[in-house]
Amino acid sequence: MALSLETVFKQFCAFGAGKAGTAMMDGAKFGKLCRDTKLLDKKLTSTDVDIIFSRVKAKTDRKITFKQFEEAVGLLAEKKYPGAPNGLAKITALITSSKTGPATHSEAAKTVSSDVVDRMTDTSKYTGSHKQRFDESGKGKGLEGRDSIAKGKGMIPGSVSSQAAYVAGYKHEGSYSSSPKSSPKPPKSKHGDVLDRLTDTSQYTGSHKQRFDGSGRGRGLEGRDAPAKGPAMSPGSVESHAAYVTGYKHEGTYGKK
Repeated sequence: MALSLETVFKQFCAFGAGKAGTAMMDGAKFGKLCRDTKLLDKKLTSTDVDIIFSRVKAKTDRKITFKQFEEAVGLLAEKKYPGAPNGLAKITALITSSKTGPATHSEAAKTVSSDVVDRMTDTSKYTGSHKQRFDESGKGKGLEGRDSIAKGKGMIPGSVSSQAAYVAGYKHEGSYSSSPKSSPKPPKSKHGDVLDRLTDTSQYTGSHKQRFDGSGRGRGLEGRDAPAKGPAMSPGSVESHAAYVTGYKHEGTYGKK
């Protein structure tokens, strides 16, 4: 027996809201109603449903009343059955069918199970290596089904990985057990590793070399004060290295205006 349009409206309004649900429908439930009652097709898309809902609701409201819902059903009929005089009656019949109502997650799972899963588990439609893993009755053959391809000499006999089809024509087949030749090591630098080279004072040059004595011991401030001083520098200070101002034209004029 078909339900009334208002009864279906209230069912979807109360879906997920429990006893506290009101006779107002938001956009999500309006879209669910259209999906669950199989209204959507190429002529009436989910985008059209959202647009129609926005047209019938008040600008400041997020839900619609039953009167606004009836107006929306009329717009759905115009979109789904353009120019048909009985379009409203057809879409009302779809909505109020006795088989309709808010679909639960378990019902949605059953729909998927009876369609997609059946195709995915139909072993009679399997091809290639997948087909070899099942017998004619559809029962899995286990490792036997995964080990039916001829083995290569370089593979481990009896193992799942012993299928050598993917290395057909491999030139070095049978050489698996032979130990690979070790790759030549790069020549060792005469200066050793990085740390040794950085701390080897015998390799230092220029002003860096003057900061260490022949044994490699640091000379402290004395090593930093080895270059000749200029008159413009303060004698005995760390800054008294005049090498970097060699040829400075105004040397000795520091205190003069």
